[in-house]
Amino acid sequence: MPGVSVVQESGQPGADGGTIRIRGLSSLDNNAKGPLDNDVNGPLVIVDGIPSSIDDVDVNDIESMSVLKDAASTSIYGTRGGNGVILITTKNGKGQKMQVSLNSYVAWQSPTNLPEFVSSADYAKYKNIAAVNDGKEKLFTDEQIKKYADGSDPDNYPNTDWVDLLYQGSGFQQSHHVALKGGDEINSFMLSVNYKSQEGIIDNTSNDKYGVRFNLNSKPYERLETGINFSFNRADFEEPSNPYTGGFYQVIRQTYKLNSTITHKYSDGNYGYGSDGNPIAWIDQGSVGERIRTRALGKLYANLNVADNLYVRGEFAMNYFVNDESCFTKDIQYYGFGTGDKVKYQGPNKLEDKYYRHTKYTSRVIVNYNKTIKEDHTIGLMAGIEREDYRFDENEMMRKGFPSNALFEINAGPETGQTMEGWAKETALLSYFGRINYSYKDKYLFEANIRRDGSSSLADGHRWGNFPSFSAAWRLSEEDFIKDTDFHNLKLRASWGQSGNPSGAGAYSAYDRMFVKGGYPLGGSMVAGIGYKKDVEAGNPLLSWETITMWNIGVDAGLLDGKLNITADYFDKLTEDIILEVPISQTFGLKAPKQNSASVSNKGLELAIDYNNKIGDLSYNVGLNMTFINQQVEKLDGYATERIDGSRIDRIGSAMNSYYGWKAIGYFDDADELANSAKRTGSEKLGDLRFEDINNDGKIDDDDKVILGDAMPEISFGMNLGLNYKDFDFMMVLQGAANYEMNYRSESASPLYGGNNIQQYQTDFWTPDNKNAANPRLSGGATNLYNSSFFVHDASYLRLKNIQLGYSLPKSILEKWNVEKVRFYVSGQNLLTIADVPEGFDPEMPSGNGAKYPQVKVYSFGVNVNF
Repeated sequence: MPGVSVVQESGQPGADGGTIRIRGLSSLDNNAKGPLDNDVNGPLVIVDGIPSSIDDVDVNDIESMSVLKDAASTSIYGTRGGNGVILITTKNGKGQKMQVSLNSYVAWQSPTNLPEFVSSADYAKYKNIAAVNDGKEKLFTDEQIKKYADGSDPDNYPNTDWVDLLYQGSGFQQSHHVALKGGDEINSFMLSVNYKSQEGIIDNTSNDKYGVRFNLNSKPYERLETGINFSFNRADFEEPSNPYTGGFYQVIRQTYKLNSTITHKYSDGNYGYGSDGNPIAWIDQGSVGERIRTRALGKLYANLNVADNLYVRGEFAMNYFVNDESCFTKDIQYYGFGTGDKVKYQGPNKLEDKYYRHTKYTSRVIVNYNKTIKEDHTIGLMAGIEREDYRFDENEMMRKGFPSNALFEINAGPETGQTMEGWAKETALLSYFGRINYSYKDKYLFEANIRRDGSSSLADGHRWGNFPSFSAAWRLSEEDFIKDTDFHNLKLRASWGQSGNPSGAGAYSAYDRMFVKGGYPLGGSMVAGIGYKKDVEAGNPLLSWETITMWNIGVDAGLLDGKLNITADYFDKLTEDIILEVPISQTFGLKAPKQNSASVSNKGLELAIDYNNKIGDLSYNVGLNMTFINQQVEKLDGYATERIDGSRIDRIGSAMNSYYGWKAIGYFDDADELANSAKRTGSEKLGDLRFEDINNDGKIDDDDKVILGDAMPEISFGMNLGLNYKDFDFMMVLQGAANYEMNYRSESASPLYGGNNIQQYQTDFWTPDNKNAANPRLSGGATNLYNSSFFVHDASYLRLKNIQLGYSLPKSILEKWNVEKVRFYVSGQNLLTIADVPEGFDPEMPSGNGAKYPQVKVYSFGVNVNF
């Protein structure tokens, strides 16, 4: 869909890092969290009228899904509506005979792209080259290199393939969904249960999801309709942990860092290790982090037809979410090969428990009135009031030094060094809203909305905001001068609107906070008292709404008797008063308060073209969508003209969150060039990276840094193809993006530095005889490890996202079995990716060192049955 960007950062079960962006970013922090721990750049997802998560809806339960993008349609939804709204309606059995459906599939996964590292013999050769380049003695003799190559002594001269050892998981997944639905004009229902299991391509990575959904609608009286929507979901998640730093990230990172000259496991059964341990040993011993995530959503509603054309609707909804995490990290002792001596210990073992609960209640009353006057004029009026109450509770505890790795209940650990913390926060939102729409002969359309929101997250005197919107449309195809043309449908649209967003503020960022802490001397002893914490921001009594203003013009056109449909939109979206932490004097005793200080703009063009036709028994449809978007920082109060955070920069007039560093212009190829060029440290050698002296002052320093690119695509596109021939169906989806960059860093940018491994693509390095190499000279140092354009790559890509072939059994066979539908299908996901990114990276992967669970190809076989 144009204007909508969906990115999946990895293929890890239950933690794929999926994000949805609609018409760009509204916040300068792409990972910022709001007072409800929501993604402040993400859209508002509403499931059956309840703000929820798209992750907790089984695709088989969805009746319809729509995406609202322009301000006229989103502003009525209030907070977070400015980032777009996704409306999901689940199925119901109204007006249907009793039906049972089964949807199941099994699938297998494999990585799309993995790093390929050199053999142990080659690693030794390259280490020697790097040592000589650094003016040091060689580290390996020719005899040792020979032993690495011939494999005659795998204990002392191994050739360990760490990547292969890591990706030993089955990659098997399965999904099953059963639904029962039916009803008449008075009572109807839908009941479904689902189960999905995913085993990762790394051992001890998995995610099991269970869900139940129940929708009941009843019309006990002619003028009264009531209903219940309820869903329950549970997800059991598991991933490896480690005794070095804790967490899963380091397991992958250490696997990629360790070189093949290090033994995974000796013939005597003991594990080998590097300076930071052995990630495969961590997995084998079963150190895992577990998370149980439970969500229950429920809604009661009643819709009363008070009088002709007048309806009153009341709703009460609850969203209850619990996350229960536990991570027991086992310690590990390494032993010398053949001796049994203790040589390295990683620990102590540790148990961390975390429990948090979200509870949100939503109440609303809506009055609707619709009237058609003399057939030509249609008027609609709507008014409502809504209240949201939210509470978040969290408790954490930790103990370490357990007497055994077999004991992992909290009471089994010693109290010495334990930590226990617990806290809570509450927010509330009260809203009044109204709408008026008018239509003349279904030809001229007008709508106006107003919403008044009050948020407890904002300061007194600034809590309330008024957010209007207006839209108009002209259906030219209803005009006499258009009716005789080739246009099947032609409509011009325009809209303008505002919405408010308090998500950048924490629940209490408008207020000074004090904490009960021990450590105050009183009467010769230490006692607890109330005071400030230096790591908590001070309150800001002027904190107010972020405001998103958007205008949109668009055209819809249908040609060739409706076979060809074209939609085009131009939008201009300005987010003002963005809430940020602005630098303050270092003498200030607390963390800087949040302030309304920045503005960003997103301007773009969206285009969608769909064509469908039928030739005999073959029907087909082709769709193409493209989005062109330009986003930039417009204002940065509290800063001069830019905000720098390491390798990222926000600069007025440039794209937000841009890459920042030096511009690489090649290597130092000869002595004259080395002697006469501006340098960063003065210790550069031939074959090192050479940077451009932007200000021509004869040195390379921070004044020579420039913007190197940005991580948000300027162009995103997709294409879908569908074919149906008799009982066969085929579907293919392509997606891609262009004009954006990826920045790879750390060990991915510095082979051999700090014990790093070296990948195959990094072996084309500079030598006096290979000056046009793809990489600078080999070195064990960090001479070339600077933020520079050399490590910023074009990440444009085209991906075959999904392809599916299905076959439905003929009706002549099904009638004998009293079955309505049986369809078998095979499908593939992420089967082909065209991109010029470094080996081991994926174009949807975030920038960094590449230590990320890889994207996966998925091969599926499934069946759909309706009884």
